[in-house]
Amino acid sequence: MVNEIVNSIVTTLTADLSFVDKIAGIVKAAQMTDANGNVITIPVAYNLDVCVCSQSELVDLVPDSSKVSIIYFEDRER
Repeated sequence: MVNEIVNSIVTTLTADLSFVDKIAGIVKAAQMTDANGNVITIPVAYNLDVCVCSQSELVDLVPDSSKVSIIYFEDRER
């Protein structure tokens, strides 16, 4: 139910907000280790494993200087 609501919101925002660089549905916070051994927390889609994120477009949800705005919905219940 929550996923359906979020998908509806994402569809509306995508159509109405032309300045959004990246938009995603529901994500969870996941921890992974970077190349320097630092543990970092990144947003990950529910249907993916954190191990594939470093090779994934999901890393693009992490803010950096190339993006003006990123929208995603974090579900903290799970």
